[in-house]
Amino acid sequence: MNTAFFDFTVYNISNTENFNQWVSGDNQRRILIGFLDEQQEMLEIFLHKIIGSAKLDLEKDCLLLRGHPEALTIPTFTQMKSFYKIEKAVLFGLTGKHLGLNIETHLYIPFAFNYCQFMFADKLSVVENSVERKKALWNGLQTLFL
Repeated sequence: MNTAFFDFTVYNISNTENFNQWVSGDNQRRILIGFLDEQQEMLEIFLHKIIGSAKLDLEKDCLLLRGHPEALTIPTFTQMKSFYKIEKAVLFGLTGKHLGLNIETHLYIPFAFNYCQFMFADKLSVVENSVERKKALWNGLQTLFL
């Protein structure tokens, strides 16, 4: 028997039927913006500036996924994609594991996976305090949106 065939990580997918507590926004441009941070309210102002710099309106153009570090379950990407049309995703402080995806990638580098373009970034609090990370984020956003 070839045991190497099953040599991959299996993630437990939680049952999160009520998405209202996790997401908001009209999603007109089919863009998922997800973030995981301790200081959500303060950092949403910074997030509005980031998204605005890419000529997007956070509430109208995007679907905003708010995660909290103490929450053990958030909707998986597959669950969200089955309910919402998502073509692009920018994820701050989240990993593929958080979203039930078996992927690892470099931060700030957009890539395509499962008919969606992704870009993972550091937590918003880390990006906000680093000029180097802000530049990397801006370069990634230009590649993703322009």
